[in-house]
Amino acid sequence: MPTQTEIDNALNRLPQYNNGSNDSVGIPLGGGFHPGGFISALGDVATIGAATGDKYTLVVDLHSQTITLRDTAQTAATTATTQADRAQTEADRAQAQADRATAEADRAEAAAASVDGSTVPDPAPANAGLVARSNGAVVEWDHVRPVVVDSVTSNTTLEAGRAYRIVAPDAVTLTLPLFPAAGDSIRILDGESISETVAHTVDRNGKSIMGLAENLILDVAGIDVTIWYNGTEWRLF
Repeated sequence: MPTQTEIDNALNRLPQYNNGSNDSVGIPLGGGFHPGGFISALGDVATIGAATGDKYTLVVDLHSQTITLRDTAQTAATTATTQADRAQTEADRAQAQADRATAEADRAEAAAASVDGSTVPDPAPANAGLVARSNGAVVEWDHVRPVVVDSVTSNTTLEAGRAYRIVAPDAVTLTLPLFPAAGDSIRILDGESISETVAHTVDRNGKSIMGLAENLILDVAGIDVTIWYNGTEWRLF
């Protein structure tokens, strides 16, 4: 243990170690403060650690006006633990910030994928439906465009974006487009034409239908089917 004289000498040297910005300073004892000593500043606590040969460190808390004599090894261990705790606190704070950023991104994505009911066009065109449509960035309201329905009474070449009601009394052939684009769709409805003796043919025109290199036969009375081209083949839905 340091003698009273060593403690008094340490206290006399206090101004030398106090940097004026921390509440606590440590002064090495039992061998004197050597150039190899260290200063550890953590927030409002500053400890002047011991160099080789210093067995004790005197910690003077200027805020509470207390003096604590600590074993140098224990002081170093405590300092290391405090540093680790503060590093963990900083890591936790960084994680919390990252979590908040993720939450904000999720809220922004949800907002972009939602439609505010207060933005519904009013008045809307007479007899017009409304749909929520994505433009690739946000979801917005749009009018449902009236579908043009053509009556079919004879063999017909179909066009994308149109609807066809078959009213022919006899069997007819509906030919799909030769060069469809991805996303093209065609709706076909039976207008009380199909019966036990009358069935119609949808000519695939070189493209597969539902993975089959076969024409589509319409033989179900009242059928209402949409044919959609996915860029490779025609699909039914």
